[in-house]
Amino acid sequence: MIVLILIFSSVMSFGQVKASDSLGYGLIVESNSILYRNPTDSDAMDNIYFYLPETYFVEILEKIDQVFYKVKYDDIIGYVKFSAINIKNYEPASKYPTNLFLTVSGDITANVRALPDKSAEKVASLPSGTSVQYYNKIQGQELTTGSPYWYYVKLQNGAQTQYGYIYSDYVTVQNEILFPNDISPKPVAPVVDPDEKLNQTYNFWTQLLIAIAICVPVVFFIYLIFKPRKN
Repeated sequence: MIVLILIFSSVMSFGQVKASDSLGYGLIVESNSILYRNPTDSDAMDNIYFYLPETYFVEILEKIDQVFYKVKYDDIIGYVKFSAINIKNYEPASKYPTNLFLTVSGDITANVRALPDKSAEKVASLPSGTSVQYYNKIQGQELTTGSPYWYYVKLQNGAQTQYGYIYSDYVTVQNEILFPNDISPKPVAPVVDPDEKLNQTYNFWTQLLIAIAICVPVVFFIYLIFKPRKN
Protein backbone atom coordinates (compact mmCIF):
# COMPACT_ATOMS: atom_id res chain seq x y z
CA MET A 1 0.00 0.00 0.00
CA ILE A 2 2.76 2.45 0.98
CA VAL A 3 4.64 1.67 -2.21
CA LEU A 4 1.56 2.36 -4.32
CA ILE A 5 0.92 5.66 -2.54
CA LEU A 6 4.51 6.72 -3.21
CA ILE A 7 4.12 5.77 -6.86
CA PHE A 8 0.91 7.77 -7.03
CA SER A 9 2.61 10.83 -5.53
CA SER A 10 5.39 10.54 -8.08
CA VAL A 11 2.89 10.31 -10.93
CA MET A 12 1.05 13.43 -9.73
CA SER A 13 4.28 15.45 -9.68
CA PHE A 14 5.46 14.13 -13.04
CA GLY A 15 5.68 16.80 -15.72
CA GLN A 16 6.01 19.73 -13.35
CA VAL A 17 8.78 21.95 -14.68
CA LYS A 18 11.31 23.12 -12.15
CA ALA A 19 12.04 26.82 -12.37
CA SER A 20 15.50 27.58 -13.69
CA ASP A 21 18.03 28.61 -11.10
CA SER A 22 18.64 32.36 -11.04
CA LEU A 23 22.09 33.81 -10.59
CA GLY A 24 20.53 36.53 -8.47
CA TYR A 25 19.76 40.20 -8.75
CA GLY A 26 22.26 43.03 -8.87
CA LEU A 27 21.50 46.28 -7.09
CA ILE A 28 22.61 49.23 -9.23
CA VAL A 29 24.94 51.18 -6.93
CA GLU A 30 26.59 53.69 -9.25
CA SER A 31 24.89 56.72 -10.74
CA ASN A 32 24.91 56.81 -14.54
CA SER A 33 25.78 53.11 -14.73
CA ILE A 34 25.58 52.02 -18.35
CA LEU A 35 23.65 49.13 -19.84
CA TYR A 36 25.92 48.07 -22.69
CA ARG A 37 24.89 46.35 -25.90
CA ASN A 38 28.10 44.31 -26.04
CA PRO A 39 30.60 43.22 -23.35
CA THR A 40 33.31 45.61 -24.51
CA ASP A 41 34.71 48.51 -22.53
CA SER A 42 33.61 51.08 -25.08
CA ASP A 43 31.36 54.07 -24.38
CA ALA A 44 30.74 54.60 -28.07
CA MET A 45 27.19 55.66 -28.85
CA ASP A 46 26.40 52.44 -30.71
CA ASN A 47 27.43 50.29 -27.71
CA ILE A 48 25.12 51.86 -25.14
CA TYR A 49 21.43 51.37 -24.40
CA PHE A 50 20.86 53.87 -21.57
CA TYR A 51 21.76 54.73 -17.99
CA LEU A 52 20.56 52.29 -15.37
CA PRO A 53 18.70 54.00 -12.52
CA GLU A 54 20.50 53.77 -9.18
CA THR A 55 18.74 51.73 -6.43
CA TYR A 56 16.96 49.51 -8.99
CA PHE A 57 18.06 46.05 -10.14
CA VAL A 58 19.23 43.92 -13.03
CA GLU A 59 18.74 40.17 -13.17
CA ILE A 60 22.08 38.37 -13.50
CA LEU A 61 22.03 35.90 -16.40
CA GLU A 62 25.67 34.98 -16.86
CA LYS A 63 29.20 35.93 -15.90
CA ILE A 64 30.99 36.83 -19.12
CA ASP A 65 34.54 37.62 -17.96
CA GLN A 66 36.29 39.53 -15.19
CA VAL A 67 34.60 42.79 -16.19
CA PHE A 68 31.04 42.11 -17.36
CA TYR A 69 27.85 40.32 -16.39
CA LYS A 70 25.18 39.52 -18.94
CA VAL A 71 21.95 40.86 -17.42
CA LYS A 72 18.28 41.49 -18.02
CA TYR A 73 16.74 44.86 -17.22
CA ASP A 74 12.97 44.69 -17.64
CA ASP A 75 12.76 43.16 -21.15
CA ILE A 76 16.16 44.38 -22.36
CA ILE A 77 19.18 42.03 -22.45
CA GLY A 78 22.54 43.75 -22.08
CA TYR A 79 25.76 43.90 -20.09
CA VAL A 80 26.94 45.73 -16.98
CA LYS A 81 30.30 46.07 -15.31
CA PHE A 82 30.94 44.32 -12.01
CA SER A 83 31.61 47.65 -10.33
CA ALA A 84 28.16 48.98 -11.19
CA ILE A 85 26.16 46.45 -9.16
CA ASN A 86 26.01 44.74 -5.80
CA ILE A 87 24.64 41.19 -6.06
CA LYS A 88 21.90 40.28 -3.58
CA ASN A 89 20.89 36.80 -2.45
CA TYR A 90 17.17 37.57 -2.58
CA GLU A 91 14.49 38.62 -5.04
CA PRO A 92 13.77 42.32 -4.48
CA ALA A 93 10.30 43.69 -3.87
CA SER A 94 10.67 46.17 -6.74
CA LYS A 95 13.10 45.36 -9.54
CA TYR A 96 12.45 47.97 -12.24
CA PRO A 97 10.57 51.27 -12.53
CA THR A 98 7.03 50.73 -13.83
CA ASN A 99 4.50 52.72 -15.85
CA LEU A 100 7.10 55.04 -17.34
CA PHE A 101 5.59 57.10 -20.16
CA LEU A 102 6.44 60.28 -22.01
CA THR A 103 4.43 62.33 -24.50
CA VAL A 104 5.49 64.20 -27.60
CA SER A 105 4.87 67.86 -26.76
CA GLY A 106 4.40 70.98 -28.85
CA ASP A 107 3.16 71.30 -32.41
CA ILE A 108 5.75 68.92 -33.84
CA THR A 109 6.31 65.44 -35.19
CA ALA A 110 9.22 63.84 -33.33
CA ASN A 111 11.46 61.25 -34.92
CA VAL A 112 12.57 58.13 -33.09
CA ARG A 113 16.14 57.22 -34.09
CA ALA A 114 18.15 54.00 -33.90
CA LEU A 115 20.86 55.93 -32.01
CA PRO A 116 20.79 59.22 -30.05
CA ASP A 117 21.87 61.20 -33.09
CA LYS A 118 19.75 63.11 -35.61
CA SER A 119 21.67 61.53 -38.50
CA ALA A 120 20.94 57.96 -37.31
CA GLU A 121 18.39 55.73 -39.00
CA LYS A 122 14.79 56.78 -38.38
CA VAL A 123 12.75 54.10 -36.62
CA ALA A 124 9.40 55.94 -36.52
CA SER A 125 7.76 59.36 -36.46
CA LEU A 126 5.45 60.29 -33.59
CA PRO A 127 2.91 63.10 -33.94
CA SER A 128 2.27 65.56 -31.13
CA GLY A 129 0.37 64.03 -28.22
CA THR A 130 1.65 60.48 -28.78
CA SER A 131 2.58 58.66 -25.56
CA VAL A 132 5.17 55.87 -25.44
CA GLN A 133 6.95 53.83 -22.79
CA TYR A 134 10.51 54.82 -21.94
CA TYR A 135 13.32 53.15 -19.96
CA ASN A 136 15.76 55.94 -19.14
CA LYS A 137 17.90 58.53 -20.87
CA ILE A 138 21.43 58.66 -22.22
CA GLN A 139 23.71 61.38 -23.49
CA GLY A 140 23.81 61.79 -27.24
CA GLN A 141 24.05 64.51 -29.82
CA GLU A 142 23.19 68.02 -28.65
CA LEU A 143 20.63 69.65 -30.91
CA THR A 144 19.86 73.35 -31.23
CA THR A 145 18.32 73.56 -27.76
CA GLY A 146 21.58 72.47 -26.15
CA SER A 147 20.35 69.41 -24.23
CA PRO A 148 22.51 66.27 -24.64
CA TYR A 149 19.85 63.80 -23.46
CA TRP A 150 17.76 61.32 -25.42
CA TYR A 151 15.21 58.83 -24.05
CA TYR A 152 15.26 55.16 -25.00
CA VAL A 153 11.66 54.23 -25.83
CA LYS A 154 9.56 51.23 -26.74
CA LEU A 155 7.00 51.38 -29.56
CA GLN A 156 4.25 48.88 -30.19
CA ASN A 157 3.21 48.82 -33.85
CA GLY A 158 0.59 46.07 -34.00
CA ALA A 159 2.43 42.81 -33.32
CA GLN A 160 5.80 44.47 -33.97
CA THR A 161 7.85 45.95 -31.12
CA GLN A 162 10.37 48.67 -31.95
CA TYR A 163 12.97 50.48 -29.85
CA GLY A 164 14.79 53.74 -30.36
CA TYR A 165 15.71 57.18 -29.08
CA ILE A 166 13.74 60.40 -28.93
CA TYR A 167 15.23 63.80 -28.12
CA SER A 168 14.44 64.96 -24.59
CA ASP A 169 13.34 68.50 -25.51
CA TYR A 170 10.63 67.12 -27.80
CA VAL A 171 8.78 65.33 -24.99
CA THR A 172 7.12 65.79 -21.63
CA VAL A 173 7.79 63.02 -19.12
CA GLN A 174 4.50 61.92 -17.55
CA ASN A 175 5.90 59.46 -14.99
CA GLU A 176 9.33 60.01 -13.51
CA ILE A 177 11.54 57.25 -12.13
CA LEU A 178 11.06 57.28 -8.36
CA PHE A 179 14.17 57.45 -6.17
CA PRO A 180 15.11 55.68 -4.03
CA ASN A 181 13.62 52.33 -4.98
CA ASP A 182 12.33 49.73 -2.51
CA ILE A 183 15.28 47.33 -2.25
CA SER A 184 13.78 45.12 0.46
CA PRO A 185 13.30 41.37 -0.16
CA LYS A 186 10.07 40.29 -1.80
CA PRO A 187 7.76 38.66 0.78
CA VAL A 188 8.10 34.89 0.66
CA ALA A 189 4.91 32.89 0.18
CA PRO A 190 4.11 30.59 3.12
CA VAL A 191 5.19 26.99 2.70
CA VAL A 192 2.19 24.72 2.10
CA ASP A 193 2.24 21.18 3.46
CA PRO A 194 2.28 18.67 0.54
CA ASP A 195 -0.85 16.93 1.85
CA GLU A 196 -2.65 20.26 2.12
CA LYS A 197 -1.54 21.22 -1.38
CA LEU A 198 -2.88 17.90 -2.68
CA ASN A 199 -6.19 18.53 -0.92
CA GLN A 200 -6.38 21.97 -2.54
CA THR A 201 -5.76 20.47 -5.96
CA TYR A 202 -8.30 17.63 -5.81
CA ASN A 203 -11.81 17.88 -4.40
CA PHE A 204 -13.45 15.24 -2.16
CA TRP A 205 -15.04 13.17 -4.93
CA THR A 206 -11.88 13.14 -7.00
CA GLN A 207 -9.89 11.96 -3.97
CA LEU A 208 -12.51 9.27 -3.26
CA LEU A 209 -12.34 7.93 -6.82
CA ILE A 210 -8.54 7.88 -6.70
CA ALA A 211 -8.61 6.05 -3.36
CA ILE A 212 -11.05 3.45 -4.73
CA ALA A 213 -8.99 3.02 -7.89
CA ILE A 214 -5.92 2.31 -5.78
CA CYS A 215 -7.49 0.26 -2.99
CA VAL A 216 -9.67 -2.15 -5.01
CA PRO A 217 -6.77 -3.71 -6.96
CA VAL A 218 -4.76 -3.91 -3.73
CA VAL A 219 -7.57 -5.74 -1.90
CA PHE A 220 -8.02 -8.10 -4.84
CA PHE A 221 -4.29 -8.77 -4.93
CA ILE A 222 -4.22 -9.53 -1.18
CA TYR A 223 -7.23 -11.84 -1.63
CA LEU A 224 -5.42 -13.80 -4.33
CA ILE A 225 -2.38 -14.20 -2.09
CA PHE A 226 -4.26 -15.41 0.97
CA LYS A 227 -7.07 -17.26 -0.80
CA PRO A 228 -7.52 -20.76 0.74
CA ARG A 229 -6.32 -23.44 -1.59
CA LYS A 230 -7.75 -26.95 -1.95
CA ASN A 231 -5.43 -29.76 -0.98
